[in-house]
Amino acid sequence: MIRRIPAALVVAAATALIAIGGALPAGSAPRGPLRVAVSLPAPGFWDGRRASAGGFEAELARALADRLGYDGVRVVDTPFPDIVRGRFDADLALSEVTITPERERVVDFTGPYLAVDQVAVTTAATAQAASGTPAGLRWGVVRSTTGADVVRSRVRPTAPATEFATETEAFAALRSGAVDAVMIDGPIAARVVADSGGALATVGTVPTGEEYGGVLPEGSRLRRRVTSALAALVADGTVARLERAAKFPDHTTAPAFIT
Repeated sequence: MIRRIPAALVVAAATALIAIGGALPAGSAPRGPLRVAVSLPAPGFWDGRRASAGGFEAELARALADRLGYDGVRVVDTPFPDIVRGRFDADLALSEVTITPERERVVDFTGPYLAVDQVAVTTAATAQAASGTPAGLRWGVVRSTTGADVVRSRVRPTAPATEFATETEAFAALRSGAVDAVMIDGPIAARVVADSGGALATVGTVPTGEEYGGVLPEGSRLRRRVTSALAALVADGTVARLERAAKFPDHTTAPAFIT
């Protein structure tokens, strides 16, 4: 489920950040592309291996590169666990990464650009039964994600969740019957369900109040400029426009799936 970040907070942050360092001044733009770490595949966010293929974060990366004076974007495919540990060879990462205190110990974050909750997905055939027995399900999660944390700490399943390296692997296991349900970020869940041709269904939302942020290696000299540029893109409506263009599917879920 996607929720709007309060505009007043974004505008205030953008104003402060722009005052201390916005886009690069004319004549000082760095040469070459902005290198962006991404965990692929990421349909709806990155629709291919190049930013030009489209997707919400791909377009956001292009807007950032333009504002900062870079010559386009170079995608650096990186495993998600490496991204959240700051182990990537890129200027920053835009890969549906939730800002958390634990991650802030090892990486630097920009301000937020998208607010989401966690959503449980099952096969359509088992959706009704699954909604009433979360702890008894065989859960699948993507390694090192907040969805995995939610299953562990709030669902507390009878059997440990099966961890997968990518969302593609997790949903393949769901389709094959190897797991009963997958916990994943709302917009990812909505996209997968919409593209499943009726084979998959959402069975509940777990309100988590998460916010996606850009990730930079700890101590990155780019943090101030990237954070300022991203805050400005949120404040001027660019991020909202990109979100609308991405057309994340709507979905109806049970709000009290996990209590």
